[in-house]
Amino acid sequence: MERKQRPEVPVPEQIERWHHPGPPTVDEVPEEIEEQRLEATRRQQKMTEDKTGEAE
Repeated sequence: MERKQRPEVPVPEQIERWHHPGPPTVDEVPEEIEEQRLEATRRQQKMTEDKTGEAE
C-alpha cells in the first residue's frame, strides 16, 4: 500500500510572524536585524580595506 506524501506545510511561526511562509521581505525585516546586517557589511568592507587598501 503506497502512502500519499503530505504537502509540505510551513512552520506556523513563520506564517504568524511574516503572515506568509518563507523569509521576510525587505519591508518586513525588523530594524534591529537590518542594523546588524548593515554593521556586518561595514565590518566586512573595513577588513577588505585593511587587506587591500581599498573597499570592494
